[in-house]
Amino acid sequence: MVKGLIQPQMTLFGMAIGSDNHSRLGFLGLYSVMVPGLDHLLMDFSAYDATRGSNTSFTYTKDWGNSDHPSWSTVEFEYSKLFNLGSNRLMKQQVLALNGWVADTPTWNQTEVINGQRVFRRPPSFAGINLRGGWNKLRGFSSDRFYGRSAVSYSLE
Repeated sequence: MVKGLIQPQMTLFGMAIGSDNHSRLGFLGLYSVMVPGLDHLLMDFSAYDATRGSNTSFTYTKDWGNSDHPSWSTVEFEYSKLFNLGSNRLMKQQVLALNGWVADTPTWNQTEVINGQRVFRRPPSFAGINLRGGWNKLRGFSSDRFYGRSAVSYSLE
């Protein structure tokens, strides 16, 4: 049986950065970031793992900036779909999984004046758009390997 869940999300976090070593863009100071999102989960959960259904996720991240760093924002959308392929004598469960993820930094080429200098409104590397590597995306690569304005990732398993 497929069950659905719509879950709004809101995350607020702050991070103090004390060294340029932690930020590829060289920002120092305190980051106050709000991450509202919406997650729609529509999957069955059998005795093993989910075998059919979908998951849709939307996230908007915003930092309002301060006197030390500019404001910036990112947008992400992810969709996953599972198809049950049944079982056979070798496997109790066979599932085809499709996943797509797109992300963008709409403020990337915009500028604002901070301490008398015009700077781009780009997020620091730890908070911006990246192809994460690790367990979720690009499993053969290390975490946060690819960083930039936008990203597209898709997979079929």
